[in-house]
Amino acid sequence: MKKTVFILLIVLIMAIATGLVAYEAITEKTVSSSTAVRAGLLLVALASTLIRTLSGSRQGKKQSEVYKAQYKDVIRSAFSKPEDKKQLDKLLRAIAYFNKDDSIAKALNELNELLPLCKTNDEYCAVYTFLALSYEELFDEDEQIIEYYEKVLEYDETRSSIWSNLGRIYENIGKNEQAIDCLEKAIYYDNENSYAYHNLATAYYRVGEYDKTVEYDKIALDKNGKLYQAAAMLCLVYHQLGNSEESDRYFRIAVANGQNAESLRAAKESCFTAE
Repeated sequence: MKKTVFILLIVLIMAIATGLVAYEAITEKTVSSSTAVRAGLLLVALASTLIRTLSGSRQGKKQSEVYKAQYKDVIRSAFSKPEDKKQLDKLLRAIAYFNKDDSIAKALNELNELLPLCKTNDEYCAVYTFLALSYEELFDEDEQIIEYYEKVLEYDETRSSIWSNLGRIYENIGKNEQAIDCLEKAIYYDNENSYAYHNLATAYYRVGEYDKTVEYDKIALDKNGKLYQAAAMLCLVYHQLGNSEESDRYFRIAVANGQNAESLRAAKESCFTAE
């Protein structure tokens, strides 16, 4: 609404400026060079502002469509009714803030304002998911993050990615039994979720069950051949098991798909090797 008023104001000023020049031309039978220059500069400046404003509006709409597609599995039917357009715009604005490192606090503000407006399960799930993700980026508050993810599951327990994220948080704080339980549920609800298989492999790695680590990370790579995290984990496990051939093979796979070679090499050097 504010942008529309601003655009109309620019158009009005351009019309007035043009009208004044025309008025001088009619009444004075000529237009002074100073009037022409000032009017020309003003019109150019206003036209430039108008173009930038309209371009920004189109870019914003394009970005919103990108986010709707990128996070469609999270958003689903949230705020999809025509009368909920303002709420959907608010959610997409929060997502845009979330994707900017210096604007996550703004995302949290939008999401907290949006939460009381939720009515459907998908709406609650979308808002709580981005609250959890934003807290992961901004704060080291595992209990709050866990609470938000659990809220999502209260509204829809079939969301595999949420079970996987929750399992990863439990794993990070050393609660491996809870982590494994969550990750097994993630796979139960979506057996194509390669990240869930990798997170489960990582949970088993932390408790020294290397056979299961290998089993689940190989499944993860079968599901997603570009999942370098799984290849990197297999590189480390085989290094610890003393199998240098397999370790080197997965090192190459990991690096080819985005793993930093020096970081992985350093990780290998810090690992013990099984006798």
